[in-house]
Amino acid sequence: MTANALPPIPTAQIEEALIHLRRPFTPGAVRWKVQVTGPKEAKEKTWATVVGYIDARLVAERLNAVLAGGWSEEEIPLEGKPNLMRYRLEVLGQTHTDVGEGQGHSEGMKAKAADSDALKRVAVRFGVGAYLYAMPPFNLYITPSGEVKDDKPTLARMKSGKAGYLKKPHERWLREEYERWLESEGKRIFGEPLDHGDARTGSVGGLAEGLISAPEEDEAPDEAQPEPLTDAKATKLRKGIIVANEELTQVNPDRLPRGRYEKMLRDAAHSHEELAKVLNAIDDLRHSEEILDAERKELISLIGSKAAKPLIDSAERRGSQQERIEAVEKAIAEAKEGEGGSDD
Repeated sequence: MTANALPPIPTAQIEEALIHLRRPFTPGAVRWKVQVTGPKEAKEKTWATVVGYIDARLVAERLNAVLAGGWSEEEIPLEGKPNLMRYRLEVLGQTHTDVGEGQGHSEGMKAKAADSDALKRVAVRFGVGAYLYAMPPFNLYITPSGEVKDDKPTLARMKSGKAGYLKKPHERWLREEYERWLESEGKRIFGEPLDHGDARTGSVGGLAEGLISAPEEDEAPDEAQPEPLTDAKATKLRKGIIVANEELTQVNPDRLPRGRYEKMLRDAAHSHEELAKVLNAIDDLRHSEEILDAERKELISLIGSKAAKPLIDSAERRGSQQERIEAVEKAIAEAKEGEGGSDD
């Protein structure tokens, strides 16, 4: 191997793994959120600082891509604190722990968000996403209508005086800035980006994860929006989306949070094609959740809820619904194999 060559992956050597774990994610994988706005005491904010982040699904994808089966996890709930989760991550014999915090409308949503936050936090200790802390924050102006200023888009000011949500022009500009930083500094320090099937905008995974931050409830930017479609086809699609979401909620109320669902509807309201994409995405989620629900129950019936919980939680870390299903199926097969062995 030459001095500049990267070791092959997956790898079972911790020294090689750490090289790949700290590599940047591709521009299409990084999400963006408004971290802080100012001036601090002013009701009408005039600027916003935007930072990049990755979701927990991508953390699990990076671990799988680099380590294959060389990592394990343990969730340690903190009694009486559903919004906090201690997480233990072992990578090729090295172990770190960290605590995550989550918010949500229900206890389940709080626990799930805390679980995701804990995984991201502890994975940083192995280098996953560490480069995001070295990347400079990006500042955007907040203007009444979100016009272009100094050759970059601005955030529209909501009626409350706060910044509106990030849209495609903002994400495009941020992605370009991110690419420039990678070329000028990031690659030299952290290595070449590693692409392992990161979800892109428009994919089912992207729709489910909510690629753009939603505004606060009952608030919207002041900019003019096209009128939503009201013809028979749009009405039929919209009814189908509502029914599909209700069916998904019955199976797993936490899979698609309300804010993301409402934003998906708003963004798709002006296009038959986009409404159809949302319907298909939610219907696919509902179908896969039904499969997962049946498999979880089967696993619990085989080994009990206490033994099944860490296996089910681990499956939730997999990158896609299909990978989650396969992980639970594998646990079921191993449980049945264990039963067979005990009878001999």
